[in-house]
Amino acid sequence: MFAYEKVYAWIKENIDSRRWEGGSRIPNEMDLVAELSVSRDTVRRALMRLTREGYIYRKPGYGTFVKHEKSDYRLGTLDSFTEQMKERGHVPSSDIIATSRGPLRDDRLRDILQVGPTDDVYIIERVRKADGVPMAFEVAHIPYAVCPDLEYHLPKYESLFALYENVYHHEIDFGRVLLEAAKCPEAIRPYLQLPRNEPVLTMNCTTYLTDQRPLYHVICHYSSQHYLFSTNIPRSIR
Repeated sequence: MFAYEKVYAWIKENIDSRRWEGGSRIPNEMDLVAELSVSRDTVRRALMRLTREGYIYRKPGYGTFVKHEKSDYRLGTLDSFTEQMKERGHVPSSDIIATSRGPLRDDRLRDILQVGPTDDVYIIERVRKADGVPMAFEVAHIPYAVCPDLEYHLPKYESLFALYENVYHHEIDFGRVLLEAAKCPEAIRPYLQLPRNEPVLTMNCTTYLTDQRPLYHVICHYSSQHYLFSTNIPRSIR
């Protein structure tokens, strides 16, 4: 076995055994050189292989970190972020970055939400976290007419879904989702703690009530380091 393979196996064992948890920073190159009595080139070859295989990732200026196990967003059901994280055994939380209320300038969003140019709409920007780790940056647009005085209830609810259903007693029917890969917008990159040019998975989702009124439209940027999306696709009848 080559020296770099021994280093690779040692680091991988620390990750697999969870001695180094997801999100934790691993020792730097020089510390690994001293710990394992190998050359720096040997350490770098091992780290490159672990990076290619998805065990670790580098944050320029911060160090090298163990990757979290990616959360699987199943597209077959409409679940809240809070519900998803609890189902996977994580502790969900949110940091509210900004809230506002007023008319929308964006014609496309007004059409989606079926509101007029003078109708008030809430805009809520949040960082969604699991076990304190930033997972997504979310911008929700909610018509005032559908959820009046929402700002008074918002501090009491971690999940907007719980607020919709428990305060306003809305019955949610379905969501229409558009998902695409994109470069992370520079303004939100620090909130997600992503390096420059790191891609995100951007979801546009409009959710409708049983009476077919739009309840909200959300634009959510998911960290590609922590998220994947999946669905079951039946074969069409020919």
